[in-house]
Amino acid sequence: CLDVLSMGVIITMQELAAKFGMTETPWSCTDLASLCLNSTQVVAVCPVTCGCNLPVAPLLLNSAEYGCRSDCSGEDFLWSTVDELPCEELTPAELRKTEHWPSWAQQVNDQAILNFGRYPQQLQFVCGTSAGGCADMMLEMGCGFITYWNTALHYLTQFDGLDMCLGTLKPGETLLKPLGPVCPMTCGCLNATEDEAKEKRCPGTCQLA
Repeated sequence: CLDVLSMGVIITMQELAAKFGMTETPWSCTDLASLCLNSTQVVAVCPVTCGCNLPVAPLLLNSAEYGCRSDCSGEDFLWSTVDELPCEELTPAELRKTEHWPSWAQQVNDQAILNFGRYPQQLQFVCGTSAGGCADMMLEMGCGFITYWNTALHYLTQFDGLDMCLGTLKPGETLLKPLGPVCPMTCGCLNATEDEAKEKRCPGTCQLA
């Protein structure tokens, strides 16, 4: 898993950066880091800089559809980096202060709109009536949003069985990074089998608790 910014790609990325209004000409993936949440093209050529290989980073969407190659976002990478994470959850207030959680909340809301946008009643059922939708709920509830989300989808037959702890946000597709590293208690990491712990990317320290 490597950033692959060749000279030919740099020229393409410079043109892309100009479209996004960047005033300075980018010459490296570090220069393009601010576009990781806005461009799948940037993610595809800068997967390390964009955090595809990290269990906790501002980029939550983790499939090839959104630029994260399988050699960067597969089990070997994400599983190998969670062993030393603490087996603990931050409070909603603490999560709101992190770099990743507000970004995750917005990405989940965007996906909810994509999934339910044609069905306003379902969207309202899942994301509530506030202007910020699921983003507001996720910021307010913290890891508790996972339980709410999984329960709400249980009542929508076509989405029953999806689990944010596993990264499944859409039938048949794993779009997100599993949320076990950040929400191990909510995701049942303390009582998970070895296989379940791997699927949820549970912190290795949970197995020692």
